[in-house]
Amino acid sequence: MSARMIIRQVCVRMRLSRTELARFAEVSPSTVGRIVAGTLDPTWGMLTRLLDAAGTRFVGDDVRPTGDPAAGAAAALVLDRLLVSLGGRLRQRKPTTAMQSWIDRFERAGFIPHGPETQRFMQAIQVRRMVEIAATVSGPLPRGVPALAVGDARHWREAALQIDEAGFDYAASGLAPALELPDASFHATPRIYVSDPAAVARVLRWPETSPERGVLLMSSDGPELSGITCGHALRLTSLGRAFVDACSAPSDRWRSAGAALQAVLRDRPWDHSPYFSTPSSSRTGNSMTRRRAVP
Repeated sequence: MSARMIIRQVCVRMRLSRTELARFAEVSPSTVGRIVAGTLDPTWGMLTRLLDAAGTRFVGDDVRPTGDPAAGAAAALVLDRLLVSLGGRLRQRKPTTAMQSWIDRFERAGFIPHGPETQRFMQAIQVRRMVEIAATVSGPLPRGVPALAVGDARHWREAALQIDEAGFDYAASGLAPALELPDASFHATPRIYVSDPAAVARVLRWPETSPERGVLLMSSDGPELSGITCGHALRLTSLGRAFVDACSAPSDRWRSAGAALQAVLRDRPWDHSPYFSTPSSSRTGNSMTRRRAVP
């Protein structure tokens, strides 16, 4: 496949304009334009730079997302920071170096809003695009993140409550928990974050099932479990994490998730304070230990 076709595939697959791809990769937009036009034959280094910047890789004759979990985590953190109603504790969270790299890309491409409230409609569209692109990069099963499907997906609420009763920290994600409307879910089976999916399944004696049928337990080393809210007797991820996960849903469910996100961005107040500038690799402590009841 020619370089021009590869870059065209990258833009289509990731829903990026040529200018946005150039900003992601920190190259001139004319460079990307000339490659697509066929007037510039890029070096292998330039081609891989563009692929890497978009969170993609070349497999056979196809361009595929890398499954980088940092992309989704970065978008979730930016979204949590943006929404004032989430409270101060989430604003204190710092991105890892890998997350900061994605935040910088979103910033360069103009996805992170800084303009006046009069431009909110267009800014909301850009934030929605950031979340959808990050969700596409990370995918439903991010690379290197341990996951295990157990039980029956139709009983995910019961599974979450059993995890809680067994003393494990957890947080349910997906669009339904985000909106606290479990009976009107866009994301049919929200994933459940825990520290160690295999340990949870072993303690509760849950058999492993296929991802299409089971409740998906996803490993978390802290970020997904640190912004927990409560609703309908469930422990939920932060709003940002929930929307990113919902936008990674298969088929057309991600479109419904994106539309709902845009509505939330339209109706809620925003925090336009400066975003993260100093990357940090600090992590929260091991949340696998049994919690004590809060009086």
